[in-house]
Amino acid sequence: MNLIKDKEKSMSVEIVIALISAFATIGSVIVTAVVTNKQTQAKLETSQKVTETRLDLLTEEVRKHNNFAERIPAIETRIDYMEQDIKELKGGKK
Repeated sequence: MNLIKDKEKSMSVEIVIALISAFATIGSVIVTAVVTNKQTQAKLETSQKVTETRLDLLTEEVRKHNNFAERIPAIETRIDYMEQDIKELKGGKK
């Protein structure tokens, strides 16, 4: 009878140890996942800020280019008028 009770106690202790080990393993996996997730999130936020900055700079360059492109036809028209004026001043209106 005592032998059966000793085996039952031994099995109970083994079960408790197994459960403690399982919970410890699960806990460490959860902690690792949370820490990794925070690190990944921080890297993504940094990358997003860099991308936004680059996009802002590119947008500024495009606006400068567009302004220049809009001014070129006006400049060409003024050059045409100046060339006509020069021809008239030289006396060779054709």
